[in-house]
Amino acid sequence: AGTRGDVIFSSTVGTIGTLEIEEANKVRAENKITANKLKITSGTSELKVIETLGLGIEIISDEINFTGGTSSVSGTGSIILKSKDENRSITIGGTRDDFDSLNLVQRDVMSFKEGFSLIEIGAVRGMGSTEIEGDVTFKSAVSIKAGNQVEVANAIKGYENISITGGSGINLGDMITTSNGSINFASEVTLNDDVTL
Repeated sequence: AGTRGDVIFSSTVGTIGTLEIEEANKVRAENKITANKLKITSGTSELKVIETLGLGIEIISDEINFTGGTSSVSGTGSIILKSKDENRSITIGGTRDDFDSLNLVQRDVMSFKEGFSLIEIGAVRGMGSTEIEGDVTFKSAVSIKAGNQVEVANAIKGYENISITGGSGINLGDMITTSNGSINFASEVTLNDDVTL
């Protein structure tokens, strides 16, 4: 569907195909969405429970909120989250939830159920930075990106592979650990403190 207005789902939505929403001002789902693939491009997105059946999730919005609680977003494909404005910064973890940047607060990160092939946050484009603003744990492989710098100011814990790419480098100020994977730094790294990997 294509729209310049708001898209509100008050009841459950289900399809064995792709649900795509293009150029919406706001998308809000008050109940469960089930689809083979979900793709949203909007100013803001507020989603409760999502189950994808194979091809994954892609959300391009300047603010993304997952409100369904722990493990409420599930699938076996990838989940791609990035800002619509390529110069907009991203914060991950913590509790700050304002409109100055795309905030993926602790509640949002905890909503991702184990099983995704990859969680990709951000993109190597524009001048936005990505900052780890609070300790976070990812239950699937994760790739964290920024057009400018990636600031690892708090700890990242992963169950699988962790990859970090900053167009202008990576500032590493806290530990990164993974229990069953590798850690890949795809850009120049500056150590801001003693760090454990």
